Amino acid sequence: MWGAQMNPWKLQMMMMAMKGKGKGKGKGNGWGASDGGRGGSWKNPPKTINKKTGEALDTKATYKGTVEKYNKFKGYGWIKMAESGLLPGDSVFVYYKSIESEDRFPQLAQGMEVEFGLHKYKSPNGTSVRAKHVAQPGGRAIAIQDEQDAAKKTFVGGQNLRYTGTLKFYRAKTGYGYVSMDSGFKTAEPVPEEIRVEEAEMNCGGKKPFGLKEIKVEFGIWKTPKGAFKAYNMTLPKGIPITKDALENRKITSPTLFKGTIVRNMWKQGYGYIELTKGQKVPANVTSKMTSMKKETEAKGKKVTEGDVLYFRSGDVEEGKWLKKTQEVQFKIYMDDKGVGACEIH
Repeated sequence: MWGAQMNPWKLQMMMMAMKGKGKGKGKGNGWGASDGGRGGSWKNPPKTINKKTGEALDTKATYKGTVEKYNKFKGYGWIKMAESGLLPGDSVFVYYKSIESEDRFPQLAQGMEVEFGLHKYKSPNGTSVRAKHVAQPGGRAIAIQDEQDAAKKTFVGGQNLRYTGTLKFYRAKTGYGYVSMDSGFKTAEPVPEEIRVEEAEMNCGGKKPFGLKEIKVEFGIWKTPKGAFKAYNMTLPKGIPITKDALENRKITSPTLFKGTIVRNMWKQGYGYIELTKGQKVPANVTSKMTSMKKETEAKGKKVTEGDVLYFRSGDVEEGKWLKKTQEVQFKIYMDDKGVGACEIH
């Protein structure tokens, strides 16, 4: 993995350089784009300055444009702005997380007309600009995947037919896994007992798939031009997206925003800890759970912090933000099968 002393952003760019030579469909390694100027270069990142007026761009305005280029499996692209002169090259970078989408694998199509906002994004070379809240004209969510699949894929039993089974494993690093179909299903073609599922067909509610094994799922089946059978639009039973929230029964305790300080950020492992600012009114069930968790930790002979500390995952941090030790943050508190934690951190 990454070296402990190297800037994580530089590492991400290095990994992109090593990986990003056009991975084909189903190869994994998608969703990993960073930001950049034209062609992914950081040499001349677009600045947050209006070239016409010399004033700061209006980050609350809605802009229009046309998708100029978008790489589905790398998860990024560029939008050609309808209004010229606002940004160098009249193009703005778009990352998959900024797409307002109903698709399981958020994406844009070349030539598609969209509307969007702009927001500042800090990079190693200064502050640049990204598109945000990218949607169809009128603010409608992007929903193109099912239509594209209907035109390109051959399905076993139809696009909307669902089978049940057990996901034996899915590896995020390689971007694939295998599912075992439950017995009793009759198919028109000899589908094997275990079939492959790839990154684009893991329905994780528009988020990047993560490592999984031995969970109950449902899915469709499609057949490749070479005759291979693969899983299609895999979800949890009843069509529920495969998210950690759903798997762990996560529930936000209240809409209240709490304050705290970062005491540790284990970015390499994908998690960290926040200490709650003293004097805040925390729900009684949260306080009780935190106390029991401390006792369990002590019983295992592990070190326990003095203050009230909450666990967080990197995926629960606002996009584009890098948390440092002693940094003050705001967040919501959730409870799940594993305990309590912080989310929606900014």
